[in-house]
Amino acid sequence: MDEKGIVVYVSDDCKESQRVINLLDQLAVPYQTKNISRTRTYLLELQGMGVYSTPAVIINETDKVLGYQAYKIKQLIKSFKDKNI
Repeated sequence: MDEKGIVVYVSDDCKESQRVINLLDQLAVPYQTKNISRTRTYLLELQGMGVYSTPAVIINETDKVLGYQAYKIKQLIKSFKDKNI
């Protein structure tokens, strides 16, 4: 993965993935969604980072939030926005 910004790895029929997407929509931040159920390349990307479950939020290729952790996601998004103003 060579993208800066926010990337969210999700899978089909995952309620936690949908919760993360809803939170990011509420925070009004741009993000890219990668569905590992539909695209094997995304699954391999995620596994290459040592992550084997969704949802996974990756911010600027360095910060990872696994699962639905609203507080942690909000804190990292705030820091992301501050750096990208």
